[in-house]
Amino acid sequence: MSDPCRFQEMVENSQDWFWEFDENANFTYVSPRIKELLGYEPEEILGLNAFDLMSDEEVGQVGAHFDPIAQRFQPFKCLENVNLHKDGREIIIESSGTPFFDEEGTFRGYRGIDRDVTAQRRSERSYRYVFKEMLDAFALHEIILDEQGVPIDYRFLEANPAFERMTGLSVTDILGKTVTEVIPDIERSWIETYGRVALTGEPTHFEQFSREIGRYYEVKAYSPCQGQFVCIFVDVTHQKNIEAELKKSEERFRAAFITIPDPVFITKLSDGEIVDVNSAFEVQTGIQRILAIGHTTADLKVWENIEERHVLREILNTKNQVINYDVNFWMKGGAIKSCKLSAKVFDIHNEPHVLAIVRDVSREKIAEQALIETDRIKSEFISTAAHELRTPLSAIMGFSEILMDPENQWDFTDEQKGEFIRDIYDRGQVLSEIVDDLLDLSRIERGHGIIY
Repeated sequence: MSDPCRFQEMVENSQDWFWEFDENANFTYVSPRIKELLGYEPEEILGLNAFDLMSDEEVGQVGAHFDPIAQRFQPFKCLENVNLHKDGREIIIESSGTPFFDEEGTFRGYRGIDRDVTAQRRSERSYRYVFKEMLDAFALHEIILDEQGVPIDYRFLEANPAFERMTGLSVTDILGKTVTEVIPDIERSWIETYGRVALTGEPTHFEQFSREIGRYYEVKAYSPCQGQFVCIFVDVTHQKNIEAELKKSEERFRAAFITIPDPVFITKLSDGEIVDVNSAFEVQTGIQRILAIGHTTADLKVWENIEERHVLREILNTKNQVINYDVNFWMKGGAIKSCKLSAKVFDIHNEPHVLAIVRDVSREKIAEQALIETDRIKSEFISTAAHELRTPLSAIMGFSEILMDPENQWDFTDEQKGEFIRDIYDRGQVLSEIVDDLLDLSRIERGHGIIY
C-alpha cells in the first residue's frame, strides 16, 4: 500500500505547484510552491477562484479555451495562461489537470499541476524574433529516403519571412509539403547535397542557380539532428547580374576597373550596398573584396567623418555626379588619408548605381603645405631683403650727394673724400650680395641650381 505521507512530501518539495479546485474553480488546496511561484502564502489562495489570479483580458482568452473542456469534464494538458504575481509581475504558467468525482459519480472539480515556463517562453520569443527578423533566409527540413536509404526528397518543417522574400514561395503554403510537391522539376543535385548533410552531419557551403525559381543562392547547410538539415542562404542574383553586366562591358573598362591604381567601388544608389570593388581598394583599405560586397562603406567604417557620406549621397541624388569631393578615409594600418572622391550615377538592369573613384592626395596636401610654407618664407625673405637694401642704398645716395654738391667740394679733405668713396664701395658690395641671394632664390624656384 502506498504511503500518503511520502506523496505529500513529494508534492510539497516539488518545483511545480500542485492544486485542487472545486466545481466552481475555487481553490480547495494549494501546495507550498505557490509562495515561490506567485508570492502568496497557501492560506491566501484558498477560497479564491482560479481566474482571480488573471487579468480580465487573460480570463477571456483562457475561459474561451477551458470552458468547453470543463463542460465535458475532460482532462487538459499544458494549457498556457498568464497569472499575476503578488507584486504585479506576469508569470507564464503551463497548467495540466484531471477531473475528479465523488462516490456517486458527481463532478467535484479538478486536481492538477502548474509549471512556471516564463523564462522558457521569453527565450522562445527572443528566438522567434531573431528568426523572424534575420536578413538571411532560414529553413528547416527533414530528409526523405527510399527503401535503400537513398535521399529522394525532403519536407519543409519551418521557414522564416526572409525565405519567403528570397524564393517567392509562401511559407504557409509549403510547410509540411515535400520539395518535389512544391517544385516538381527541382534539380536532383539539391536533394543529393542536402541528403549528405542530413545523413552524415557534415556541413556544406556552396553557390548554386535554381532554374525553377530563376535565382542564384549562396547556401550554408548543416544538420541539427539525424535526418534533418537547416539551410541558411542569401540571394546573390543581383551580384551575379552585375557580374554578367560587367562582363558584357568593353574590355577596356573592365581592365581599367581592375588595374587602375586608385580604389574604385560600385554601389547601389538606393542603399549604398557595395556590389564590386577593384584590387586597389583591397590593397589600400586592407578590406577583402568578398568582405566588402554586400555591405556599405558605412558598415566598413572607412569614413573618418560619416557626415561626409551623407552629404555625398545628397549630392548624388540631386546632381548624379560629384568631382573631387574632399574626404578623409581610414586606410590599411589605421592611417587617415586625405582623398579626392569622384563619383557618377549610372544604371545596371534599370537600377541606379554609383561608380566611385578615390584618389589619395595626402602627398599633394603635404606638398601644398610645403609650398605655402615656402611662399611664406620667401615673402619674409623679400621683406627682409628690401629692408636690407634700403640701409646701404641710403648711405650710397647720401655720400654720393655730398660728393656731387659743388658747395661741399672744399669742405672735406681728400682723405675724407676717400673714406666716403670706400664707404660707397662697401655698401655697394652689400647690395651686390643681396642681389645675388635674390637671383639664387629665383633660380631655385625655376628648378635650376645655384651658380657659385
